[in-house]
Amino acid sequence: MKAHLLTAVAASALLAAFPAYAQKSKNTLRVAFVESINSADMDVDPKPETSFTGRSIFDSLIYYSADAAAFKPLLAKSWKRINSSTVEFELRDDIKWHDGEQFDADDVVFSVNHVLDKKVKYRFKRNTLFIKKAEKLGKYKVRLIAKKSTPIDMARYAISLRIRPQHAQSKFSNWQDFGRKNPVGTGVYKVASLDKDKGIVLERNEIYGHGKEAGISAKVKRIHAIPIPDVQTQVAQMLTGGIDLIKAVPKAQAEQLDKDLRFTMSATQSLVYFYLAFDAAGRTEDKRFKDQRVRKALMMAVDREALVKHVIAGGSEVRTIDAPCFTVQQGCDWSTKPVGYDPEGAKKLLAEAGHANMSFELSSFSGAHDVSEAVAGQWSKIGVKAKIFRMTFGSYRKRQRDNKQVALLGRYSSGGLPDAHALTGFYFGGTARDYYHDEQLNKLTKMGASTMDMNKRKAIYRKAMDRMNTQNIIFPIATNPAVFVHTSEVNMKKGSLSNYGIEPTDLSWK
Repeated sequence: MKAHLLTAVAASALLAAFPAYAQKSKNTLRVAFVESINSADMDVDPKPETSFTGRSIFDSLIYYSADAAAFKPLLAKSWKRINSSTVEFELRDDIKWHDGEQFDADDVVFSVNHVLDKKVKYRFKRNTLFIKKAEKLGKYKVRLIAKKSTPIDMARYAISLRIRPQHAQSKFSNWQDFGRKNPVGTGVYKVASLDKDKGIVLERNEIYGHGKEAGISAKVKRIHAIPIPDVQTQVAQMLTGGIDLIKAVPKAQAEQLDKDLRFTMSATQSLVYFYLAFDAAGRTEDKRFKDQRVRKALMMAVDREALVKHVIAGGSEVRTIDAPCFTVQQGCDWSTKPVGYDPEGAKKLLAEAGHANMSFELSSFSGAHDVSEAVAGQWSKIGVKAKIFRMTFGSYRKRQRDNKQVALLGRYSSGGLPDAHALTGFYFGGTARDYYHDEQLNKLTKMGASTMDMNKRKAIYRKAMDRMNTQNIIFPIATNPAVFVHTSEVNMKKGSLSNYGIEPTDLSWK
C-alpha cells in the first residue's frame, strides 16, 4: 500500500516538497474538498462542504452545544418561551456584520420573511415552514411564532434558521447572488474569496466575541478549502505538501498514511450512522419483506461487530448502536436491543418462512457501498444472494418515490438536528420515505411532534425506538464517524453536529 501511495507522484517532486510541508508558519490551513462550493449560502448549495464553511460564516439566534447537550446564547443573549408556539428573544446589541454594519432585530425579521417567501425556493425549505411569522418588539427584541405547538422549534432555530443581513442581501434582485457575490455574515469566519474552481478562503473575524458562551472561537487565521474531486490526487497533494487535511480516505489508505510520522488519522463522530431497512409495507412488487420473519432473519445474519472491526473506518470511534439515534439528541431513548447475530438461527427462520436461498436487490448509495458489499457477503453464508444496486443520492430518492426500494443499506445524518424527531419525522408518517406503514410508529411520530414536555417526549421516543427493534423495522448497524487525515501539526477537536464531521472552529495548530 505504501508503494502504491508513493507512486501517486514523482519521487523527485515528493522530496522537493518536504521542506515546505505544513502552512502553520503562514497560519493558513488547506483543506481538500471533493465538491466545489458555488455559494457560501447553505440554502443555495446544500452539501457537507457548505455545512463545514457555512455555519462559521452565518450565525443563528442560538447555538446547540454537542458537548453540553444544551442550547447556548449566540445572536440572542437570552430567550423565554411565551407558550407552546411562541419564543421571545433578547438580541445582543454589540454585534456587527462582516462589512461593519450593525446587526439588529430587522435582520431577524428579514431572515424569517425570506424563508417564508413563497417565491424563495430551496431544497430544505421545509425545515423552517413551521414558522408562522416574526414580530419586532424593539431594536433588539423579537418574537418568533410557530403555526402550532412545535417541540423542535428551538432545535430548528439553532440549526436551520441562519440570520441574513437585510442591508446586504436586499441589494440583489436574485437572492441567490448574495451567497455567491457578497456573503456577509456575523460569524467567526468571513469570506475572503470564493471561486468554484479555486475554492473558498475563510479569514478569521477578528472582532468576533459573541460566541464565547457557546464555546465558539477561531484558532486558525485562514482556511483555504480547495476542490480536488479525486481521492488519489488529494493523497498526492498531502504527500507533496499541497494540502493539510483530507476527508473520506478509504480505510486501508488512511491507516497506511497514519503510519507516516508526518500525518495523523483522526475520526470524529457526528450524528451519522449506518442502517438496514426493508420494504415492510409491501410498496414494491416483492412482498416477502412484509413477513417479519424474513426481516428478522436477514438482520440476524449481519455480524455488526465484524463490520466495526474490519470494514468501517474510524478506529475506536466506530461502534455498534442499539437505536437509530444518539443520546446527544433531545428525546432519544430506548430500552431494547436489535436482534443479535445468529446465522444458524437466521437460516432456520428463513426456511420456516418459506424463503430459504432467497435473492433480491440491495440498494446502496454513496458512502455505504463498502458496508453493503460486506453485508451481502455475510448473507451469502446463509444462502441469500443480494445484488448491490449502487446509486447516486438523487437516483436513490427517485427510486424511493417510485416504489422500487426493496432493501436499503444506507447512512443517515439526522440533518444535524439534535432531536429524536429527526428520525421519526423523516421515515414515518406516510412520507415517500415510509416503507413501513406501521400504525403504532406513525402514531408515536405524531405524538412526539406535538408534545412539549421533554420527559413525555422521551417516553414516546423510547416506545418508537423499541418498536423498531422488536418488530425489525429499522436495523441500526454502527456509527459512521467522519475520517480525516491531516498533517501532524494540526489538532482536531472531536464531536460535531456538522454533516461534514467538523467545523473550522474544531481545527487548531499544535
